[in-house]
Amino acid sequence: DTSTDTSTSTGTTSADLHLYGPDEGLVELREALLEKLAKENNLVSKDTRVMVTAGANQAYMNCIMTLGSPSPKSNVVFAPYYFNHVMAIQLTQGADALLVGRCSDEGIPNLDWLEQQFKQQQQQAEAATENTCVASLDDETCENIYAWMEKDLTTAATYYRIGAEKHASARAHFNLGFMHEWGLGLKQDFPLAKRHYD
Repeated sequence: DTSTDTSTSTGTTSADLHLYGPDEGLVELREALLEKLAKENNLVSKDTRVMVTAGANQAYMNCIMTLGSPSPKSNVVFAPYYFNHVMAIQLTQGADALLVGRCSDEGIPNLDWLEQQFKQQQQQAEAATENTCVASLDDETCENIYAWMEKDLTTAATYYRIGAEKHASARAHFNLGFMHEWGLGLKQDFPLAKRHYD
């Protein structure tokens, strides 16, 4: 039986309604792929999951839904591109999330352009974050900013220091204490951690 045995309100099972298998692929096939990946490629951990798709479009859509971001210009495709790739981003992340780059005449993506785009976006985000933090560094205003900065501990420490020193932010002091206590992005220093906690 390749379908899930889910009963409907009428007592009918999905096997009675259609001949499709599970969305994630046949159990036997997924188990065989996991075994192959473990034995031959050493790629399996306790969290590894395998999905078998009906084709590349479904696989691409699943990747975009899992890894994509709704942030402006954060999902990159290079022209010429397959129209379904752009459509998947627009449907799941919104039209503003798309950034289109160019390829060379040989079809090679322009990675220098891509690096420049990422640097430009990083600079804009850092400038916006610094302006917001310096203008109003109370706990409520910066909660989301701090969550974003936790991805980059060096940048986070810089802005936490601004909040602690210029605005006496309790959250900034706590975060600096935590970083010093555990050695996250800053040198582990228990006395300094305690000072920030106090």
